[in-house]
Amino acid sequence: MTPQGLDGADEAGGELPRLCVLKFGSSVLEREEDYPKVALEIYRHVRQGEKVVAVVSALAGQTDALLTQAQRVGGDVAPDALVARLSRVGELHSAALMALALSKAGLRSCTPAAVAGCDDFCTRQRRPVSASSSAVDDQRRVHGRFQSCEANWRC
Repeated sequence: MTPQGLDGADEAGGELPRLCVLKFGSSVLEREEDYPKVALEIYRHVRQGEKVVAVVSALAGQTDALLTQAQRVGGDVAPDALVARLSRVGELHSAALMALALSKAGLRSCTPAAVAGCDDFCTRQRRPVSASSSAVDDQRRVHGRFQSCEANWRC
């Protein structure tokens, strides 16, 4: 797990709630039973008043299995975009399981499918958010997505 926090000001000059980005890779999410433990870690940050963006990887071995399946079905001529789409299924699956674990722990969450534009934000961030020259702008966008999700709580 890799925490990364940002503080900043909103457009009116007021303080935004602290934003914490937590990354849970396959070394933390090895099996289904790990989701409740991760939910408790997220809850710890929420109790501290932070808005949490939890980034989850596929369960251990799932991405490799999907890539192997893509090779078997698509062979050497499989378009890269389709292989990438299939490999993303593991992460979407993991995000949905994480949302279920958070719900069971009493926390509301939005999965990537519910947060419009998450793909764009996530794929643009090839560097740590805090290292970005526009980190405050990125934080404002993430806070905006939180507000949008909370206002239209469908997740």
